Amino acid sequence: MNEQAKTSRSGRRWVLGGMVAAVLAAASITGMSYADDSAGGGMHRHGGMHGQMDPAKMQEHLDRMVARIAPDATADQKAKMSAIFKAAFADMKSMHDSRKATHQQIVAILSKPTIDRAALEQLRQQQMQVADQASKRMTQAMADAAEVLTPEQRAKAAERMQKHMH
Repeated sequence: MNEQAKTSRSGRRWVLGGMVAAVLAAASITGMSYADDSAGGGMHRHGGMHGQMDPAKMQEHLDRMVARIAPDATADQKAKMSAIFKAAFADMKSMHDSRKATHQQIVAILSKPTIDRAALEQLRQQQMQVADQASKRMTQAMADAAEVLTPEQRAKAAERMQKHMH
């Protein structure tokens, strides 16, 4: 394999790695936007955010994330990438809700006088399936977003990420 092909392959890996990091960061904020409002005020136990994230703030976050991934992208490319991630996060809401319901079931089982280990194992397996679905959905979004960029833009993004990591 020639040096240019190695660099190109390495560059693609860096771009995807950077996109994974950006998407995971965005997903964590998106998860906070689905905070439980039932307690009045919607304190999210893990994120400490109150209530649901304002859709305008979510769009702002997506725009910043896309700008970090590809600052040289055209407005059209940025809009397409933002829409891809926004759709992925919307799809993730049902997965988040499922995880929350499973968590409540686990708490119920653990609070009983006798622990049903088989039921706990079944819930663990369900959580792993949901995590796998989420991983697949985010991987699809990352690939879709990467395809919006030109190969040259992906290579530049890889260079920026590589410099940032060192």
